[in-house]
Amino acid sequence: MARRTSRRGVEHPAPPRPSAPDLPDTLERLEGVARGDDVEDAEVTGLSGVVEAGRTIFTACRVPGIDADRMVLTDARLADVVLDSPRITSLEGRGVRMRRVLVVGGRLGSCDLGEADLEGVEFRGVRIDYLGLARAALEDLAFVDCRIGTLDLPGATVSRVALRDCRADEVGTDHLRANDLDLRGLDAGRWTSVAGLRGATMTVDQVAGLLPDLARHVGIDLGAD
Repeated sequence: MARRTSRRGVEHPAPPRPSAPDLPDTLERLEGVARGDDVEDAEVTGLSGVVEAGRTIFTACRVPGIDADRMVLTDARLADVVLDSPRITSLEGRGVRMRRVLVVGGRLGSCDLGEADLEGVEFRGVRIDYLGLARAALEDLAFVDCRIGTLDLPGATVSRVALRDCRADEVGTDHLRANDLDLRGLDAGRWTSVAGLRGATMTVDQVAGLLPDLARHVGIDLGAD
């Protein structure tokens, strides 16, 4: 995908900075977790049904094959973590903090990450029915080859975020605050607010599809031909 470089040689929009999870060569096998656990250097298995992991700390962990009807990560902390092919019907993660986390494959149903703090996180090849990021802080975040029903970003603060080869039925952009938000790789069916797209980078075709909404936003009356 083409990018623009300023006269000062600064790439625009600035892409997410690479930050792959740093895992040790050997991980201890751990079966299950409980709320408030502190888990480090482990491969965590056996997460199914209802998983209560609120306020849990995961550091340098691989978590393969989650198969949960409900998973609670409220106020949890994840650093250097790989979530491999999770299947979670309802993920409750308000206030979660993630650093250098890779979510690869799998499917998430309803995913509430409101007021979360995500830095260096990548979703790759994930199907998500609903991803709620209301008032979240998002930095160096990438979505690659993802299929999303609703991507809801009301009041979120975004810096160096890119979507590549992704599709979404609806994108909630009300009161979004964006800097270096690259939307050129997103095929979106509907945007809830054109005002919230200020600071984003889009293709000419994407902007052309927004012309009626942009006209109404600036007060132009679209009369019949």
